[in-house]
Amino acid sequence: MVFNTAPSELCRSLFKIEHLVRAANNPQNQAILKIETRSVIEGTVIAWQDKSNKKPILATLENRAFIRGQLFIDGLLELKGIVHGNVTTQGFFLRAGGGFYEGVLMDGTIDRTQLSSFYLSPLLFDEKQRVKVVKWLE
Repeated sequence: MVFNTAPSELCRSLFKIEHLVRAANNPQNQAILKIETRSVIEGTVIAWQDKSNKKPILATLENRAFIRGQLFIDGLLELKGIVHGNVTTQGFFLRAGGGFYEGVLMDGTIDRTQLSSFYLSPLLFDEKQRVKVVKWLE
């Protein structure tokens, strides 16, 4: 299932199916995906774009939004919510105090231990790839 929706049309709903989500372009030709507060998604969220657009997707998982499964963003992710599972992204960002900061993850939670060992990953992901923590900051 593919959704081509503007960010304002993304929902505050409960999804219990696997989703392939393609972010729509805004007038500045920047692809944006926003998963709103109190959204609950069980499954896989994938946001990608063809390489003709040089600007990366900007995705936001808002406060108190929850994903149980996998989050794959072909771009930058602002993670304020909770992911019980895996996150794959080109990098993190944070909007705060009128600024835009790349490489910052603050107040978001990623806990892959909470994902059931019976969870089946989509065939789009190569299970042979090594998953590792890039760097822990204290």
